[in-house]
Amino acid sequence: RAASHFSAMGEAPGISRKQWRRNVKQRAQQYQEAVEGMTAADRHAEVVRLHKEQDNAFLKVSNRCARCKFVTTHCICERVARCAVANPRKYRFAVLVHHREQHRASSTSKLVIQLVPGSEMLVEGDQADEERFAVLLEEYKGRVMVLFPSEGALTVEEAMAGGVVSTSGAPTGGDGILIVLVDGTWRQARKLNKKSVPGWVPRVRLEPTALSEFACRKQSQADRICTVEAASLLLQELGEAALAGSLLRALEELVAAWVVQSTRLGMTEAIDTGKVNGIPKHPRRYGQQTTAAGAPVKADARPAEDAGLRRWLPVIATALTGVVIVMLVRR
Repeated sequence: RAASHFSAMGEAPGISRKQWRRNVKQRAQQYQEAVEGMTAADRHAEVVRLHKEQDNAFLKVSNRCARCKFVTTHCICERVARCAVANPRKYRFAVLVHHREQHRASSTSKLVIQLVPGSEMLVEGDQADEERFAVLLEEYKGRVMVLFPSEGALTVEEAMAGGVVSTSGAPTGGDGILIVLVDGTWRQARKLNKKSVPGWVPRVRLEPTALSEFACRKQSQADRICTVEAASLLLQELGEAALAGSLLRALEELVAAWVVQSTRLGMTEAIDTGKVNGIPKHPRRYGQQTTAAGAPVKADARPAEDAGLRRWLPVIATALTGVVIVMLVRR
């Protein structure tokens, strides 16, 4: 089952999508040969390497931006850059991302990397990244926390006031506190928190009062929020309102672009419906949602010329059926 993900093996960039999907069985066999006889740890490292290979090749084949992972016609890099504000570098983020998450256009952790200077994205299972993560944890010992709502997690106020996380050991002019974010689905994030982050690192939780505006995926629980919303809320509690606001503005740009790419809406219409609380929970199911004004959104929100053509399809089908019936009667 895992082998079907590894579609970059032995294939050159620039091939067609049809060719891309043609050799699944061959790639599966190559995967089986590659991991045969490996230990579980080595097999996982090979899986991560093959995923990285596949994703890099897919970016080229599908004409996607290497930074934001959107199709180049919907690239959000410039719009996100305009959201940036001055950052005193009191805080930096280390985003520990699941290997299946790093190349998703809907992943929001890339916004943190782009807007918070000094932040790093580290891929779980990549040996070099895991070594770098260990170095960061040691460097920021006593000044590091993991943002994850695990059992026994502290509130931000408890962590800061109780001295669990302190800036007293920060070097002059350096970053004060390292905030670790685990990025992936909730199931993946739980595994990352349990297996990849040492137990001595304090866990910090948030208490969001508003529902998530992240429309690219359906949240498993109503009170759950995406990675960049969590980072923004944490910065808000730490007194960095301007930086927190810039992350939310960047999220709006990402959601609007994702709506355009997924539903073929025009950018103006996507922004009009996407930057308000009335945004659909899943843009592919537009028929179940309403706009900001409360009006129902049509199930097929497509450009006007496409809608006109679809309106005539039943008429054309009926006419053709009538012609066929007449021909059969005359025989």
